[in-house]
Amino acid sequence: MKIPKYIKVGGQRITILRDEIAGGYDGDYGWTKNDENIIYVSKNLPPTREAEVFLHEILHMINGYLTEKECDYLSGALYQVIKDNKLNFYD
Repeated sequence: MKIPKYIKVGGQRITILRDEIAGGYDGDYGWTKNDENIIYVSKNLPPTREAEVFLHEILHMINGYLTEKECDYLSGALYQVIKDNKLNFYD
């Protein structure tokens, strides 16, 4: 999955920044700044983990009330469905 520089969530333009910090802040590989419309994703990840972290952070942007555990479960499940079914939303 190619991580874009921007996405839209709920009509808001979200900037995607690639961070150099391995493990992110507090051991995380991704994080959001909802009040600034920014998602950070660590640059130091294998592609499959990077995609899952990206989806995890999108879920936080969609619903700030989801817990880490809920986002972990949903992002893993969503990534698996996309990958296993070779879904391409641009065809």
